[in-house]
Amino acid sequence: MKKENFKQVLRRITTFYCKQNGVTYQQGLLEVVFPFALLRSKDFKTKKCYAYFNAFMRKHFPKVIFY
Repeated sequence: MKKENFKQVLRRITTFYCKQNGVTYQQGLLEVVFPFALLRSKDFKTKKCYAYFNAFMRKHFPKVIFY
């Protein structure tokens, strides 16, 4: 995966998460998204990475992001 393409994946997942949950970006969010974005492959699309990340955030950090 090319470096620039990976940055775009990180931005897309983070931006979509913030918009869907009505939050603004907070420092450290990219570091949490990073391992989920690494899962991305031909058979594991960006939307699936987002779904896993979103489920993780809702389960483990439901009140960390301020709305």
